[in-house]
Amino acid sequence: MKVVAACAVFLLLAAPAAAPEELRGRELIVKSRCLACHDIPGFAGMAFKAHSLDNAGEKLRATWLRAWLPDPRSHAGMRMGDLRLNAADRRSIEAFLLSQRSRPVTSAAVNWEGADTRAGGKLFERLQCASCHSADTMLDAGRLRRDWVFALLKDPRQVQPDTPMLNYALPELEVRDLTAYVLEEFRSPSASTEPERRLQSDARSVAMGRAVFERRGCDGCHRTTATPVGQVKIGPSLVGLSARHLGAAPARDFVIRKLLSPGAPGKPSRMPTFEFSNAEAMDVARVLLGR
Repeated sequence: MKVVAACAVFLLLAAPAAAPEELRGRELIVKSRCLACHDIPGFAGMAFKAHSLDNAGEKLRATWLRAWLPDPRSHAGMRMGDLRLNAADRRSIEAFLLSQRSRPVTSAAVNWEGADTRAGGKLFERLQCASCHSADTMLDAGRLRRDWVFALLKDPRQVQPDTPMLNYALPELEVRDLTAYVLEEFRSPSASTEPERRLQSDARSVAMGRAVFERRGCDGCHRTTATPVGQVKIGPSLVGLSARHLGAAPARDFVIRKLLSPGAPGKPSRMPTFEFSNAEAMDVARVLLGR
């Protein structure tokens, strides 16, 4: 379920008389996908799944992935928390993700030198693509391989079976022009415009990356060819949290500190860092503790 839809659902679940602080806390829990790792009271039946990564090796540029893994939230539109991976774990996960190629794509036969971005822009406007995709809502197109974008626009569900995107059955030349426009218009200034070849990962690195992927609970949100999504929640249940002994500090203070600094020195944690503000952490704590 996408975060946009999930945010609508959380409003339905919130008590009609909920305080503004509680509503904000519930929204943050939804947007941060806390339910992928924890059972939380008041959210029964809700689940959140991020994009499938079973074809990440065809979809993502290796250079972009390498720059994104150290700090996911530094990229516009990304809601994933920082897993605080060390360099070795990042290299292993990169190798694992780039090995995921469930639906190979190619545009080798396309005459890219003849691509007309102006024609692609007019097509983008005529098809009203901006009703779903705009500069404000599109993630950096510079993360995407050209072959994958071309294949997606040509036959969306062949490439991404769960996509709601319409198949306009465009002629190949129009698909080419639209692909060229999207990759130029929606990429970040620092993204490369050069086509990128697929990189081959050795089996040992792939196996190590899968182990890190599973250990850090990435399969709580993402599906791959090797890991079904949502099999096990790696975080503890937060039901009855306020009644537990959480150390010397009051429960509220403990929870707020955990939200602000989950990976505090000397206290290893698999919980991502979401960069909550103090006020946001207080709102989330209010929901988790039921007060």
